[in-house]
Amino acid sequence: MLCLCHFLLYRHSFLHNTFSEKFCPPNPVYQMIKLPNQQTTCSYLVGADGARSRIAKLFGLGQNNQLLLGIEYEVEGITKLDKDFLHVFLDSKLAPVYIAWVVPGVNLTQVGLASKYPRKPNIKKFYNIIEQNYSGKSTKIISRKGGFIPCGNIVKPFVKNNVCLLGDAAGMVSPMTAGGIHPAIEIERLLGIAISDYLQDSGISTRKRNR
Repeated sequence: MLCLCHFLLYRHSFLHNTFSEKFCPPNPVYQMIKLPNQQTTCSYLVGADGARSRIAKLFGLGQNNQLLLGIEYEVEGITKLDKDFLHVFLDSKLAPVYIAWVVPGVNLTQVGLASKYPRKPNIKKFYNIIEQNYSGKSTKIISRKGGFIPCGNIVKPFVKNNVCLLGDAAGMVSPMTAGGIHPAIEIERLLGIAISDYLQDSGISTRKRNR
């Protein structure tokens, strides 16, 4: 999302961006979209608000109907795994339909897994297995995080008038790994160009859009 913001800031001096704010249902005002909580309006709204996008629901765009539920620990003390590799584990009971993983980092190791929602991945059992087999003298869980990951196709429609979806909100993830960062970087760049052209041309006329 930062790539898209930087591109639009370069092309349009009126770009305003805020982070970590709760989203309030917008009110369409002519060609503009009003954001009451932010006390501002925008010419084009990009919904990059995750797999369960509120923007998709509010504007009648496509929604993800197939999801993975992922849970991950950041851990100190996992020392007996090769740090040059991403380690993948297959277990239909611990992570049904998907995988478990261990990713060594500089000071912390990411230990996580995901399963097809609504089934819950068994993170505690998997962590115990990793701790027993690959830890040093002691381990410590530094943080816990989790969330939904889209695992269906790209939602349809993901764009309508001056609103579109991006990233997990649009289901734009790798079909192999369910990762979304790498494809999002390139898509953001292309989307920035498309939105810039759209705004400079005051939008595409209904006649052209229906061709």
